[in-house]
Amino acid sequence: MLNAIKSPSQFEPVFQKAQDYVAEYFGDMNMSPSKGTIEISGERYILVRAAAMSTDFFDIFRRLYSDEGADEGFRIAKQLLFDIAHSIGIQDAKNFHARMRLTDPVEKLSAGPIHFAYSGWAFVDISPDSRPSPDNDYFLLYDHPRSFEADSWIRSGRKSRGTACVMNAGYSSGWCEASFGIPLVATEITCRARGDDACRFIMAPPSRLEGHIQDYLTRAGNGRGRPTSYEIPAFLRGKEIEKARRRALQLSEERFRGLVETTGDWMWELDADGVFTYSSPQVTKILGYTPQEVLGKKFSSFMDPENSSRCSALLQETAAFEKPFSDAEFVCLHRSGYRIAMETSGVPGVAATGERCICRGTSHDITRRKDAERRLAESEGQLRQAQKMDAVGRLAGGIAHDFNNLLMAMEGYAGLLLRSMPRTDERRGDLEEIMKSAERAASLTHQLLAFSRRQILVPRRLNLNTVVRNMENMLRRLISEKIDIEFHLEPSLKPVKADPGQLEQIILNLVINSRDAVSGSGKIIVATRNVPVRTPLQKAQDTIPPGDYAEFTVRDTGTGMDAGVLSHLFEPFFTTKPRGKGTGLGLSMVYGIVKQSNGYIFVESNPGQGTDVRIFFPLDGESAGGAEDFPSVPEKGTGGTETILITEDEPQVRCVAARFLRESGYTVLEAGNGEEALGLLAAPGRPSVQLVLTDLIMPKMDGARLAQALEEKYPEIKVVFMSGYSDDAVLQEAGFKAGTPFLQKPVTENDLLRQVRRTLDGDATDSR
Repeated sequence: MLNAIKSPSQFEPVFQKAQDYVAEYFGDMNMSPSKGTIEISGERYILVRAAAMSTDFFDIFRRLYSDEGADEGFRIAKQLLFDIAHSIGIQDAKNFHARMRLTDPVEKLSAGPIHFAYSGWAFVDISPDSRPSPDNDYFLLYDHPRSFEADSWIRSGRKSRGTACVMNAGYSSGWCEASFGIPLVATEITCRARGDDACRFIMAPPSRLEGHIQDYLTRAGNGRGRPTSYEIPAFLRGKEIEKARRRALQLSEERFRGLVETTGDWMWELDADGVFTYSSPQVTKILGYTPQEVLGKKFSSFMDPENSSRCSALLQETAAFEKPFSDAEFVCLHRSGYRIAMETSGVPGVAATGERCICRGTSHDITRRKDAERRLAESEGQLRQAQKMDAVGRLAGGIAHDFNNLLMAMEGYAGLLLRSMPRTDERRGDLEEIMKSAERAASLTHQLLAFSRRQILVPRRLNLNTVVRNMENMLRRLISEKIDIEFHLEPSLKPVKADPGQLEQIILNLVINSRDAVSGSGKIIVATRNVPVRTPLQKAQDTIPPGDYAEFTVRDTGTGMDAGVLSHLFEPFFTTKPRGKGTGLGLSMVYGIVKQSNGYIFVESNPGQGTDVRIFFPLDGESAGGAEDFPSVPEKGTGGTETILITEDEPQVRCVAARFLRESGYTVLEAGNGEEALGLLAAPGRPSVQLVLTDLIMPKMDGARLAQALEEKYPEIKVVFMSGYSDDAVLQEAGFKAGTPFLQKPVTENDLLRQVRRTLDGDATDSR
């Protein structure tokens, strides 16, 4: 049976258990007047008159603050009593928990109200509305029917100026805080010492207390027990804290020093010459010097040389014009030599002698904040660069799309005209130059598509070493005799998944760039290795997430690059080569291919120290087999007699493709879009069509929708797609599978005829 607490029925079992072992604890009491001791379970206690900690205490402060009014003395007495009781409650709880070997938070807390009653504070009556949960939802509503503080006021025949049971509130909240390990505070909302019906309390986390009080006021309405006023302990309010601290500083130099020495900021005092006359202990934590080592030395002597003159000038201005300063940023040197960013504020003052102008201030270590700001600025720069590269990539892809259509017509008609001319015709040379220029322009558009990541890749499981070895002889022929090229290939290199042709483009571009960067004799190293990345690897150009990678590196001993060049390295048309020696698309193409292959690229370089280009490709973990080879496809016949329907919205492209096919023996029908193509197929008497060659992007009905319609109505007709602007995402969105016959514009006559023949023969391969 509970006799030391009144509890809601759902809490009774745990409180009954607590009452048993608390009663056992207090049952072992030994009083020894000859020794002046009272011991309970081996722990020494003291007896204090209840009035001494209540009415008498308030009377003392009323007299001390009589010049400021009775209310001020009452307020300060309440604050001190609460703070003291809260701290005692925490320590008593920790001691009791340790002696009784309590580890469960619920058992720790349940012992509190029982201990409270046995130690003479008050009997506790807990409301069923309470929620004593070990989190931010903690809420306790309870009464103290016989609070020792309220009894002291009532027995004295006086009424309190407000709620008076502050030690009860402080002690109980301190015990509960120590039990659950969360900040808790309690306040009395009605008090018998003031004339209310009961001494009622609310306990909650500090951030929730006032909200719970307002909820209680709403529920209480105008009935009995509604508080006419309540007070939250002043230490919970930031402004009140600052007022109390300033008041304490004025009253006691000792308390001032205690406050100074517990803050995280470095506080100091200088004379008119900028020499330290006082330093708080925080200088040791911030700069590594003891306060004694700082005294007698100038502030500027601890500054980075670039900051010392500015610091001296600021302090002289403060001393001369009594002008305060705030948030001045300086870089100081730690005793160990590393740099510390400091934010400093100071105000002018008068020395104790009254003769010399001094400066008092604080310095705050903002090194972490400045590092965070620097990292944020770098991240923002990377984001802006990525956005710029993406915008340029979109523009490049759009330009390449239009150029590819024009170039296909130019190459096609020039080729047809060249084929019809006699070999003795003097104009053949002019046509051949036109063909060469068109081919170079087509190469540029392919580079633009690579940079914009809109070219079509055919990724395969392969070993980087195989690609490098296949190119080794060619690379050696490209390098000057004065330049040594070395190949350091890891024998156990693991396979990746990439387009072999595009990898060759990467290797070729990087080696040529290294060759051009080496003036006279030098060395180029091509290397591969397996690289496990366990934590994010961050560089200026990219960040590699954790994973397993195959690294490809091209390192040279060339002229190197400065930070300004590196920041623009991957931008299209940016080049450091002389006019006519480079287009500025090589590295931008490399960047696009790497990104489209899910890889990462870093470039490290310094003037006169060469350049190191590192590319990381994620390993291909789809199967345990080795990397596959990529043999060339054997040539097949390119002519035929079948009927082919060309669907293309660009008339010049459509016409030149039709010429290629007709001159190779095919019967050709032409349509400007998908709807027109379906109309031709549905026309009565039309010839049997074996294959449709269609552009992917067209008005009214594009190639993807046309293919779907053909599959439903004419499943026997085969389809070959072509486009001047596309990417794998477009094909996937259209529902195409790997191996779909596809031609990237500009399409040469041989490539077109070869793909058509393969598709008709049932050996269609992706010609991307």
